[in-house]
Amino acid sequence: MCKTDNEMLKINEKRISDNYTSNIRSIKIPDYGSFDVLFDNKTAEKDWIVIQQRIDGKENFFRDWNTYVAGFGSFEGDFFLGLEKIHRLTYSTRYQLMIRMEYFNGTTQHAEYNNFKVDSNETEYTLSSLGQYSNDKDNQFWGSDNLRWHEGMKFSTFDNENDLWNQECAEVHRGGWWYNRCTASNLNGEFSVTDGSKYAQMYWADYSPLKSVQMMIRKYYPVVDK
Repeated sequence: MCKTDNEMLKINEKRISDNYTSNIRSIKIPDYGSFDVLFDNKTAEKDWIVIQQRIDGKENFFRDWNTYVAGFGSFEGDFFLGLEKIHRLTYSTRYQLMIRMEYFNGTTQHAEYNNFKVDSNETEYTLSSLGQYSNDKDNQFWGSDNLRWHEGMKFSTFDNENDLWNQECAEVHRGGWWYNRCTASNLNGEFSVTDGSKYAQMYWADYSPLKSVQMMIRKYYPVVDK
């Protein structure tokens, strides 16, 4: 007996929840419509929307402009939510960004920004705002503000270069990103390998390869002093 779409959705939701302590929900954005998002449940607060995930290396992130706009991949593995959806979310209300990273030596790191905003297609999805930066490390290397270099930059892919370098950043760094001249971070680069090009791999600081990464956003709640 064939299962209905609703039954399959429940099965898929449970499987993802079991594997990644996360779940899929549909959200609606005014003047845009509804779409599915992956909510992360590993953090104490259960309202973080995952907009980018690199956990298994099965998805190619060296993709063209239209693919990055629409989004690609699977919630069960590697994916990018899509520039248009990220824009619609971050312009619907104020969002904060958390980047959760894991290195091959087992070290983990969090970097957070309290006003993350991506502009529309008219500005080629400029990373227009990050807000204040915070991190979970005292060490400057692990806790460096490595997305700030990309603030104010348009998004670039190999077929739509918007960087400030005299060569093609997306081609050299093998991904789509808010390239400047070119990178202080490259979270959409090639899935990390220890023997690959340090410029092309997925990294946050000092070309140190990352084993996994998630970019997550949630509505901003100011900290109230008690």
